[in-house]
Amino acid sequence: MVGVAPQDVKRLSDRDFRVPTLLSSGDMITRDTIENALKVADSFLVVYGSTESFTVSYKVFTLENISEHQQGMLGRPVAGTEIKIVDEEKRVVDIGKTGYLYFRSKHIVKTHLDGTSCLENGWYPTSDVCYLTEDGDLIMVGRSTDFIKKCTVKLSIKLIEDYIGRHPSVDAVVVVPIPDQAVGERVCACVTLRPDHEFNEVELKKFCTETMPHPDVFDCVSMHPDYILYFPSFPLLASGKFDKKTIASLALKKISKM
Repeated sequence: MVGVAPQDVKRLSDRDFRVPTLLSSGDMITRDTIENALKVADSFLVVYGSTESFTVSYKVFTLENISEHQQGMLGRPVAGTEIKIVDEEKRVVDIGKTGYLYFRSKHIVKTHLDGTSCLENGWYPTSDVCYLTEDGDLIMVGRSTDFIKKCTVKLSIKLIEDYIGRHPSVDAVVVVPIPDQAVGERVCACVTLRPDHEFNEVELKKFCTETMPHPDVFDCVSMHPDYILYFPSFPLLASGKFDKKTIASLALKKISKM
């Protein structure tokens, strides 16, 4: 079994090797990521967890069951772990309804380093917005901070990244909000490119127009990026994840010079 960060899976798809299983975690896994993983592995293991709890849920994908994938699918809880989805009032919601994910197990850290409890009545609260399917699979819509509020509409950052990441020239994409007096926040897509590809903003915007859902007739707010910026590479955190705060700051500086 080989572990790899979600943003690195695409880079492995054309390599000349094969492993029994690839494992990835730390972000929402797209269908495109799974398809790339299965080019070099017999199975792909999606794991959802946190520093405080290790593993909460998992899902194994193969060529035989990849059709079951849904955007944001995190699989089912590991043995000994309970989950629930609650609303703003901490009330459990119905199956299929979105809310905040809470979980509990004997493996969860009970206190923060300062000694204060990190649990609410035995449950660990998260900012992850999720829902449960009738089959018991956990689906993540995003984190409460993973949305861009444009006018009165909340746009899913993960969904926008998923669409842009399907372009063959794009290696990785990070979408960040750009403050704007007129609409509140605008959508900025920061991209790195695959080898032997050149940055073409016009082509990328055309791709977004052709593949992304059209704006709702009522609110007319589009998820299409207002800005698409090229980065030679993305700064990383010690964990290997993209440093999104630094990327957002650099994007704001680039846009201010336009």
